[in-house]
Amino acid sequence: MKVCTPDQMREIDRATIEDRGVPGLQLMERAGSGAAKALRDKFGDPAGKTVYVVCGKGNNGGDGFVVARYLREWNAHVRVFSLAAPEDLTGDAAANFKRLRTTGQEVVRLDGAFDMSEFAKALAAADLIVDAIFGTGFRGVPRAPIDAVIDAINRAPAPAVALDVPSGVNGETGSAEGVAVDADLTPTFGLPKLGLLLYPGRSLAGDVAVIDLEFPHDIIDAVGIETEITMPADVRVMLPMRRQDAHKGDCGRVLVIGGSVGFTGAVSLAADAALRSGAGLVTAAVPASLNDIMEVKLTEAMTLPLQESADRALAADAAHAALSFAAGCHAVVLGPGLSRTPDSAECARRLGTDLAVPTVIDADGLNAFEGRPGDLSVAKGVRILTPHPGEAARLLGRSTADVVRNRLAAARAIADITGAVVVLKGAPTVVCDETGALFINPTGNAGLATGGTGDVLSGLIGGLLGQGCAPCDAARLGVYLHGLAGDVGAAGMGAWGLIAGDLIDLLPNSMMMIEEGGVDELWIR
Repeated sequence: MKVCTPDQMREIDRATIEDRGVPGLQLMERAGSGAAKALRDKFGDPAGKTVYVVCGKGNNGGDGFVVARYLREWNAHVRVFSLAAPEDLTGDAAANFKRLRTTGQEVVRLDGAFDMSEFAKALAAADLIVDAIFGTGFRGVPRAPIDAVIDAINRAPAPAVALDVPSGVNGETGSAEGVAVDADLTPTFGLPKLGLLLYPGRSLAGDVAVIDLEFPHDIIDAVGIETEITMPADVRVMLPMRRQDAHKGDCGRVLVIGGSVGFTGAVSLAADAALRSGAGLVTAAVPASLNDIMEVKLTEAMTLPLQESADRALAADAAHAALSFAAGCHAVVLGPGLSRTPDSAECARRLGTDLAVPTVIDADGLNAFEGRPGDLSVAKGVRILTPHPGEAARLLGRSTADVVRNRLAAARAIADITGAVVVLKGAPTVVCDETGALFINPTGNAGLATGGTGDVLSGLIGGLLGQGCAPCDAARLGVYLHGLAGDVGAAGMGAWGLIAGDLIDLLPNSMMMIEEGGVDELWIR
C-alpha cells in the first residue's frame, strides 16, 4: 500500500477536482461518511451515545461536520463545537457547516472566551470524542486556546477518533512539537500519511482505517510516490517454496561469519535463524579457539574454524579461507559478534567487498566500513546492509539523533552511497532498495528491544536470500517475519520477557500464518 506525504495528497486532491471535475464536496462527503462508518465499525452502533465533535476552521473541520451529520442520522446524541466563527469558514467546510445546521444541529463556538473548565467537564460525559481540528497541513505547536482543547480531549475518559491525522501531529514527519491528540482510531483519507507511520505519530494514531476516496489510479501514480507499507499480501508471494522432491542442498547453503570472545551467542542466533527460515545447510565460521564452544551451542548447524588474532577474534588473513568456503554457498551473513579489533575489521572489509555471493552485512561487519561506506559500492556481489541507527550514523558520519529524526532519508542515503539494499532497524524498520524505493514495516513491538534480536534478523534475511529470494524481497519478508514473530510472542507471553531465542522458535509458525492468510490486515495498532 502506497504511503504519501501531505503535499502529495494535496496534489492528488487538486488534480482530481480540477482535472477530472470531481466536486470537492463529493470528496469531503466520501471522507466524512467513511470516517463515520469506521467509527461505527470500531465502537459499535452510536445510537443513544453522546458524541462530541470538535471542528477546526479548515477542511478537517468540514470533515467533522459531515461525520456529525451521519452520527445524528444514526440517532447519536451529537454536540458540535467549532473553533471558527461561521463567517470565517470558507469553501467546502462552510458548505458542510450550513448543511449540518439545516438538520437543526446546534454548533457551539469554542474560543478564548469559552470556559475551558466547563468544556472539560462536559467532555467527561461523552461516550466518544471526534477530533476534527487540524488536518495534514499542520506544522509547529498548537496555540491557545486550541492547546487547551486538545489537552481536555486527552484528559477525557472517552475514546478519541482523529480525522486524517491526530491534531498536533505533523502529517509528514510524525513529530509532535507540542500537545497532540492521543487517538484510539484515526480514519485517514485516500492514502495513509507518512506521519501515521513514524513515531510519535504512530503511537498517537491508535488504529488506522484508510478511507477510500476513489482517486483515479493514474493521478496517484503521477505524483511519484516512492514509499509503501508492507502488507500481508505483499510478503505472501515472497515466501520461498520447496519442491516436493527437494533435498537439503536445494534449500540454500548459508555461511555465517563472525564471533569473538564474549559474543558467540550472536553467531549462534544468526545461524539458528537462518535454519528456521528454511535454509538447508548452515555453517558458522568463527575464530578457531571458539569452534569447540560453537560445536556445543549449535546442533543443526555446522562450524568452520578460521584463523584468529591474539585477542581471539578473526584474523585479517581469515578472509582467504572464508572466501574459499563461501564460493560453494548461496548466501553469507557477515558481522554477528565479530568485534571491532583492527584484524577483524580488516577481515570484514575484505569480505565485504570480495564476496561474490549475496551477502548480508550486520553489526561490526558494518562498523568496519565507518567513514568509508563507498567501498561497498564496488562489492563483487549483492549486498544487504542491516544497520541500527548508531551503525547508520557511523556509516554516514552523522549523529544517531539525526538518523532517528530522518529515518527515511538516512536509509536512502546509505543505499545511494553503497548501491545496496538497506534495512534501517528500529521503530519502524525501513527497507530501501537500490533504486531508492522505501518500504515501511508495520510489524513488531517494544519486546524486540533486547539483545540478539538483530542477529536473528540478519540470519533470517540471509536464510531467505540463500533460498533464492530476491534481495529486496528477502529484506522485506525477513523484517516482516521478524516483527510478526515478536507480535505473536508478545501476545502469548507479554513483551517484557521476550528474548531473541523466542523469535527463532516462533518463525515457522509466523511463516505459516502468512502462507495461510492468518495475519490481521490492520497495519497499525
